[in-house]
Amino acid sequence: FWEDCYIKKFGSFQGSRPTQMPWKDLFVRKYITEQSIRYKRNSRSGYKYRTCSYLGCLQILRTSDQERKHTAMHQRLARESAKRERKQRTKKGQKNSEAFSEHWH
Repeated sequence: FWEDCYIKKFGSFQGSRPTQMPWKDLFVRKYITEQSIRYKRNSRSGYKYRTCSYLGCLQILRTSDQERKHTAMHQRLARESAKRERKQRTKKGQKNSEAFSEHWH
């Protein structure tokens, strides 16, 4: 129910589905943050304030340059996390194959 509410209210999101935080909490936190910036704009550029589109991130973005840099940061963190997971899987696979070969030799 809360996942559907989140998507209907805020549109699609980036990032992975939550494993720790319930959808209701994500929805309420995002809603409160969105309400706090509802009518705000950057006085110089006219850029409408918005929150980050990554699930669980409530960073308020005040310029297009700030939004671009913030999104790049999320993408970099996702690449690093995926690289770390691949490395751990490889290491785990090597340990399993070593244990298997030791057991049968």
